[in-house]
Amino acid sequence: MISAFLDTAEVVSGLLHSPVLAERWERPSALAAFGVSGLAGHLARAVFNVERWVAEPPQADGTPIDAVAYFLAGAGPAPDLDDAVPRRIREVGEQKAAGGPVALAEEFDAARARLAALLPALPPDRSVGVFAHVLPLDQCLLTPLVELVVHLDGLAVSLASLGLGEGIGRAIRYHSPKPLFPGHRQRRGTARMPVATRRAVDSRRRNSTV
Repeated sequence: MISAFLDTAEVVSGLLHSPVLAERWERPSALAAFGVSGLAGHLARAVFNVERWVAEPPQADGTPIDAVAYFLAGAGPAPDLDDAVPRRIREVGEQKAAGGPVALAEEFDAARARLAALLPALPPDRSVGVFAHVLPLDQCLLTPLVELVVHLDGLAVSLASLGLGEGIGRAIRYHSPKPLFPGHRQRRGTARMPVATRRAVDSRRRNSTV
């Protein structure tokens, strides 16, 4: 899971360094109410959050859950885009992108490098606090991996960039010989979520705190 997470973050880095991103920085994105800059900032936070989470001591309280339970816990009706949580998510993305595309890409790469040195030294069952939940490290990394894939796709569409999906798929297939979601079949070796989980992921993204 560590390799899949880091390899996908490397693909994200390539897009954050794209001159097309700088050219379209102030334009609307393919996601409703999200600007390109804010979406880039939100995408980068999937890595920044992991660094923040693992910097905390292992969580002694709470029963660890897996990534599926984490996404299902946040499932609910889609909020209006002007509701407090979606608005706050966009605001935080814009705040993270306030320094511009170059600064964001450099900060992202620095965090990615630190995680590349740190994560392999941590046990996969280390308890990590993720917002109001506790997840083992390997499941903790799966949640931002989903965020990276989903929002990388959104940013790539916003920039009309091609060929990124294949790179992500290779990274996940190569480093995940076992199913990412145990108990559910995978097709052609890819990380295929069950329908209920996919719906929960979508709902979690719309309703989650930042």
